[in-house]
This record gives sequence, C-alpha cells and structure tokens, in this order.
Amino acid sequence: IPAVARRGDVVLSARGIGVSFGDREILAGVDLDVRAGEVVALVGPNGAGKSTLLSVLAGDREPSAGTVLVSGAPVAAWTGIELAMRRGVLPQRSDVSFPFTVEQIVRMGREPWRNTDREDADDDVYDWAVRVTDVSALTRRDFPSLSGGEQARSALARVLAQEPGLLLLDEPTASLDAKAEASFFRVLGEATRERGTTVVLVLHDFAGAARAATHAMLMRGGTVMASGAADEVLTAARLG
Repeated sequence: IPAVARRGDVVLSARGIGVSFGDREILAGVDLDVRAGEVVALVGPNGAGKSTLLSVLAGDREPSAGTVLVSGAPVAAWTGIELAMRRGVLPQRSDVSFPFTVEQIVRMGREPWRNTDREDADDDVYDWAVRVTDVSALTRRDFPSLSGGEQARSALARVLAQEPGLLLLDEPTASLDAKAEASFFRVLGEATRERGTTVVLVLHDFAGAARAATHAMLMRGGTVMASGAADEVLTAARLG
C-alpha cells in the first residue's frame, strides 16, 4: 500500500519525453515535475500533444524516448494494480455499453484495494465519493441514461473512489455546457481539497484552466512553450 505523499513531494516526473509515429514527431523533449497537492493544467491548441503526453504519464502509452517516474519509480516497474493504487485516469469519454448502475460504476473504483486492509473502507469511501460529486440521487440509475454532466460527475466519483494520490484527467469537460463545466470544476476542487489529491488535467479551455489550476504547462507543436504557476503561464499576452 503506497505511503501518502507530503505536500511538495514530487509524485510524477517526466524527462525527455518523445513520441513519434513513423516520421511524424508528436512530442519532443518534454520535461515535467508534478508535486503533491498541485493541480496542473496541460493547455495548448489542438495537435499540441497534450492528450498524448497524458497517456504517456499514465503509463498507457510507451514513449519513443524519455522516462516517467510515478512515486519515484519508473511507471513500467509497477504492476497494473500497484499503478492503480497510485494514479487514477479519467479519459475524455466514459463509454459504458452495459446498463451498469451508477453505484456499480463507482464501486468499480475500489477494485485495486480488494484483499488489502483498505478494503474495509469500501463503503465509507463510496459514500464520500457519491456525496462529494453530487450523484447520491443517481446511484440506482443506469449510467447510459444519464446526461453528459451527470455521466462526467459519476465517472469522477469512480476515479475518486479508487483513492489514488494522483488523478490524470483528459479534457473532462470537453462535452459539457457552461453550467455543467462549472459544476464539475467545483466538485473537483472540493474533492481534491478534502483528500489532498494531486491532479494533472488536459484542458481545451484556457479560462477554465486559469480557474481550476495552480500550475500550468503551455504546449505547442509537441514541445513545452512555458511551465510554472498558472497565473504566470496563462497570461493574456501568451494566449493571445
């Protein structure tokens, strides 16, 4: 069972990340350090390589060059379960073909802790996750029947129930209207404050990034243009 990171500890590190498809270079020389308690937004125009980088950080895609460390060890050194104990991933779309209920979806997040001491907390963590994401009234509903905003909050509840120290979110509000997007960011902020979770998220909306993030990395053409505190990176001059 992983130890809880102290605020300021580096929980995710990337050095010299490169990704190529044939002769096409998607990422080149990307470096990133993410510290416990930060909310880091990866921003930039379409085709900047943000989602590709997130998939490399998650361990879902092997880079052509460079290394990724999660909790101080190479991402490939962890087993699937060990990695799931340390980082949770929320993809752009949460497609569920079978009529699972919201309760079933959220409880799936507890799978990494089966047969560990943390299993005893399953019900308490589930109750917290559905409360903090405001989906308590939806738990008996089938996931495919929900609106886009309800699905987004339910999917967030699942990954929060997983209790990873690090959350990786790929454009979680891309399909939401302004009201649902504001609700999602409010929920995410409350959840991360309560548990001290570290977040890296890809966002297409610079204004949303400025509201949600403590830190930001601006990407363009597969390279890093700027990185640092969100208010220093997401300036009108740089984003204009």
